[in-house]
Amino acid sequence: MEKLATKAQCLYAANLVLNDINMSLIDKKLESRDDIIAVANMLRTKSNELINIDYELSEIELFEFVEENNVPFFGQRSGQP
Repeated sequence: MEKLATKAQCLYAANLVLNDINMSLIDKKLESRDDIIAVANMLRTKSNELINIDYELSEIELFEFVEENNVPFFGQRSGQP
């Protein structure tokens, strides 16, 4: 997934992931243990995508807050902006 640059892009990407999950689960028959494992793996992958989108959204909101409020921002490791 390419880097998301705006809140709208993050929300749109999250909506696409959730829609993909819904479409994947419609009419899904879980008849065996392997079917359940496959769905669990798909959900794990999709939740990782949502976690990554949330991270991108948090970064965007942080930088917007810093710009709007004119507060200094220091990196976690270096202490530098």
